[in-house]
Amino acid sequence: KQRRLLLILLILLAAVCVGYFFLLRYNKQQEEAAETEEEDTSITIYPEDFDSSAITALSYYYEGEPLSFSLHEEEETWQYDADTKFPLNQSSLTGMSTQLQSLTASRQVQDNLNNAADYGLDDPIQQVTATDSDGTKFTIYFGDTNDAANVTYIYTSSSEAVYTIDSGLQDYFTHSLLEMIVEDELPEPDATAVFQNIT
Repeated sequence: KQRRLLLILLILLAAVCVGYFFLLRYNKQQEEAAETEEEDTSITIYPEDFDSSAITALSYYYEGEPLSFSLHEEEETWQYDADTKFPLNQSSLTGMSTQLQSLTASRQVQDNLNNAADYGLDDPIQQVTATDSDGTKFTIYFGDTNDAANVTYIYTSSSEAVYTIDSGLQDYFTHSLLEMIVEDELPEPDATAVFQNIT
Protein backbone atom coordinates (compact mmCIF):
# COMPACT_ATOMS: atom_id res chain seq x y z
CA LYS A 1 0.00 0.00 0.00
CA GLN A 2 2.83 2.42 0.79
CA ARG A 3 4.50 1.73 -2.55
CA ARG A 4 1.21 2.21 -4.35
CA LEU A 5 0.63 5.50 -2.50
CA LEU A 6 4.15 6.64 -3.31
CA LEU A 7 3.66 5.78 -6.97
CA ILE A 8 0.40 7.74 -7.08
CA LEU A 9 2.07 10.74 -5.45
CA LEU A 10 4.92 10.61 -7.97
CA ILE A 11 2.45 10.51 -10.86
CA LEU A 12 0.56 13.48 -9.42
CA LEU A 13 3.83 15.38 -8.94
CA ALA A 14 4.84 14.70 -12.54
CA ALA A 15 1.43 15.88 -13.77
CA VAL A 16 1.75 19.08 -11.73
CA CYS A 17 5.27 19.69 -13.12
CA VAL A 18 4.09 19.17 -16.70
CA GLY A 19 1.11 21.46 -16.14
CA TYR A 20 3.35 24.13 -14.62
CA PHE A 21 5.73 23.88 -17.60
CA PHE A 22 2.92 24.40 -20.11
CA LEU A 23 1.51 27.27 -18.01
CA LEU A 24 4.89 29.05 -18.09
CA ARG A 25 5.15 28.46 -21.84
CA TYR A 26 1.65 29.83 -22.42
CA ASN A 27 2.36 32.94 -20.35
CA LYS A 28 5.58 33.55 -22.29
CA GLN A 29 3.75 33.27 -25.62
CA GLN A 30 1.12 35.73 -24.41
CA GLU A 31 3.80 38.20 -23.33
CA GLU A 32 5.59 37.91 -26.69
CA ALA A 33 2.32 38.45 -28.56
CA ALA A 34 1.58 41.54 -26.46
CA GLU A 35 5.07 42.92 -27.15
CA THR A 36 4.59 42.34 -30.89
CA GLU A 37 1.30 44.24 -30.83
CA GLU A 38 2.92 47.10 -28.93
CA GLU A 39 5.78 47.28 -31.44
CA ASP A 40 3.42 47.36 -34.46
CA THR A 41 3.32 51.07 -35.17
CA SER A 42 2.19 50.80 -38.80
CA ILE A 43 -0.44 53.32 -39.87
CA THR A 44 -3.20 52.59 -42.37
CA ILE A 45 -3.30 55.30 -45.03
CA TYR A 46 -6.18 53.98 -47.15
CA PRO A 47 -9.66 55.43 -46.63
CA GLU A 48 -12.47 53.04 -45.73
CA ASP A 49 -14.08 53.26 -49.16
CA PHE A 50 -10.94 52.07 -51.00
CA ASP A 51 -10.34 48.32 -51.31
CA SER A 52 -6.58 47.86 -51.72
CA SER A 53 -7.03 44.10 -52.07
CA ALA A 54 -8.97 44.56 -55.32
CA ILE A 55 -6.82 46.90 -57.40
CA THR A 56 -7.89 46.78 -61.05
CA ALA A 57 -6.01 49.75 -62.54
CA LEU A 58 -2.68 51.49 -62.00
CA SER A 59 -1.11 54.61 -63.43
CA TYR A 60 2.09 56.55 -62.83
CA TYR A 61 4.48 58.89 -64.63
CA TYR A 62 7.76 57.99 -66.28
CA GLU A 63 9.90 60.98 -67.30
CA GLY A 64 6.77 63.14 -67.43
CA GLU A 65 4.76 60.72 -69.57
CA PRO A 66 1.73 58.95 -68.06
CA LEU A 67 1.60 55.17 -68.14
CA SER A 68 -1.67 53.45 -67.29
CA PHE A 69 -2.58 49.79 -66.99
CA SER A 70 -5.79 47.86 -66.37
CA LEU A 71 -6.50 44.37 -65.12
CA HIS A 72 -8.51 42.23 -67.53
CA GLU A 73 -10.58 40.50 -64.87
CA GLU A 74 -11.80 37.55 -66.99
CA GLU A 75 -8.29 36.62 -68.11
CA GLU A 76 -6.68 37.98 -64.92
CA THR A 77 -3.96 39.66 -66.94
CA TRP A 78 -2.70 43.24 -66.96
CA GLN A 79 -2.86 45.30 -70.15
CA TYR A 80 -1.31 48.56 -71.27
CA ASP A 81 -4.25 50.90 -71.80
CA ALA A 82 -2.82 52.69 -74.86
CA ASP A 83 -2.15 49.39 -76.64
CA THR A 84 -3.85 46.30 -75.24
CA LYS A 85 -1.78 44.08 -77.58
CA PHE A 86 1.49 45.25 -76.04
CA PRO A 87 3.38 42.19 -74.71
CA LEU A 88 3.40 43.29 -71.07
CA ASN A 89 5.47 41.45 -68.49
CA GLN A 90 2.82 40.44 -65.95
CA SER A 91 5.23 40.20 -63.03
CA SER A 92 5.95 43.93 -63.27
CA LEU A 93 2.33 44.92 -62.69
CA THR A 94 1.70 42.14 -60.21
CA GLY A 95 4.62 43.40 -58.15
CA MET A 96 3.26 46.95 -58.14
CA SER A 97 -0.22 45.80 -57.14
CA THR A 98 1.08 43.51 -54.39
CA GLN A 99 3.18 46.28 -52.87
CA LEU A 100 0.21 48.63 -52.76
CA GLN A 101 -2.07 46.03 -51.22
CA SER A 102 0.06 45.79 -48.08
CA LEU A 103 1.14 49.43 -47.95
CA THR A 104 1.17 51.15 -44.56
CA ALA A 105 2.96 54.20 -43.23
CA SER A 106 5.61 53.93 -40.56
CA ARG A 107 4.95 57.38 -39.12
CA GLN A 108 2.73 60.44 -39.50
CA VAL A 109 5.03 63.45 -39.63
CA GLN A 110 2.34 66.14 -39.55
CA ASP A 111 -1.38 66.44 -40.26
CA ASN A 112 -1.18 69.12 -42.98
CA LEU A 113 0.90 70.36 -45.91
CA ASN A 114 1.90 73.70 -44.39
CA ASN A 115 5.60 72.81 -44.69
CA ALA A 116 5.32 70.63 -47.80
CA ALA A 117 8.54 72.01 -49.28
CA ASP A 118 10.51 70.63 -46.32
CA TYR A 119 9.59 67.14 -47.50
CA GLY A 120 9.72 67.70 -51.25
CA LEU A 121 5.94 67.53 -51.46
CA ASP A 122 5.36 71.03 -52.84
CA ASP A 123 6.35 69.57 -56.21
CA PRO A 124 6.06 65.75 -55.91
CA ILE A 125 8.58 63.79 -57.97
CA GLN A 126 6.11 60.97 -58.60
CA GLN A 127 2.44 60.17 -58.23
CA VAL A 128 0.83 56.75 -58.39
CA THR A 129 -2.92 56.24 -58.78
CA ALA A 130 -4.65 52.96 -58.01
CA THR A 131 -8.28 52.13 -58.78
CA ASP A 132 -10.23 49.39 -57.02
CA SER A 133 -12.95 47.17 -58.45
CA ASP A 134 -15.66 49.69 -57.46
CA GLY A 135 -13.94 52.45 -59.43
CA THR A 136 -12.64 54.29 -56.36
CA LYS A 137 -9.33 56.02 -57.05
CA PHE A 138 -6.48 56.58 -54.58
CA THR A 139 -3.35 58.58 -55.35
CA ILE A 140 -0.01 58.65 -53.55
CA TYR A 141 2.29 61.66 -54.01
CA PHE A 142 5.99 61.02 -53.42
CA GLY A 143 8.42 63.58 -52.04
CA ASP A 144 12.00 63.44 -50.78
CA THR A 145 13.71 60.29 -49.54
CA ASN A 146 15.54 60.15 -46.21
CA ASP A 147 18.39 57.75 -47.02
CA ALA A 148 19.51 57.51 -43.40
CA ALA A 149 16.10 56.28 -42.25
CA ASN A 150 15.29 54.51 -45.55
CA VAL A 151 11.92 56.25 -45.80
CA THR A 152 10.13 58.44 -48.34
CA TYR A 153 7.75 61.27 -47.50
CA ILE A 154 4.28 61.07 -49.04
CA TYR A 155 0.79 62.46 -48.84
CA THR A 156 -2.34 61.00 -50.41
CA SER A 157 -5.49 62.06 -52.21
CA SER A 158 -7.57 61.25 -49.12
CA SER A 159 -5.56 63.30 -46.63
CA GLU A 160 -3.09 66.17 -46.49
CA ALA A 161 -1.19 64.47 -43.67
CA VAL A 162 2.49 63.80 -44.36
CA TYR A 163 3.59 60.20 -43.82
CA THR A 164 6.78 58.20 -44.14
CA ILE A 165 6.80 54.88 -45.97
CA ASP A 166 9.49 52.39 -46.97
CA SER A 167 11.57 54.02 -49.69
CA GLY A 168 11.61 50.75 -51.66
CA LEU A 169 8.03 51.26 -52.86
CA GLN A 170 8.97 54.02 -55.26
CA ASP A 171 11.42 51.72 -57.07
CA TYR A 172 8.48 49.72 -58.42
CA PHE A 173 7.26 52.80 -60.33
CA THR A 174 10.48 53.88 -62.03
CA HIS A 175 10.25 51.61 -65.09
CA SER A 176 9.69 52.69 -68.66
CA LEU A 177 7.19 50.83 -70.81
CA LEU A 178 9.96 49.05 -72.76
CA GLU A 179 11.48 47.82 -69.51
CA MET A 180 8.25 45.93 -68.89
CA ILE A 181 8.07 44.22 -72.26
CA VAL A 182 8.16 40.44 -72.61
CA GLU A 183 11.34 39.78 -74.56
CA ASP A 184 11.26 37.44 -77.54
CA GLU A 185 13.10 34.18 -77.14
CA LEU A 186 15.60 33.67 -79.93
CA PRO A 187 15.59 30.18 -81.47
CA GLU A 188 18.59 27.99 -80.80
CA PRO A 189 19.39 25.90 -83.89
CA ASP A 190 21.10 22.55 -83.76
CA ALA A 191 24.87 22.90 -83.36
CA THR A 192 25.40 20.96 -86.60
CA ALA A 193 23.11 23.21 -88.65
CA VAL A 194 24.63 24.87 -91.73
CA PHE A 195 23.14 28.28 -92.45
CA GLN A 196 22.38 29.16 -96.05
CA ASN A 197 20.57 32.36 -95.19
CA ILE A 198 20.08 34.60 -92.16
CA THR A 199 17.46 37.36 -91.99
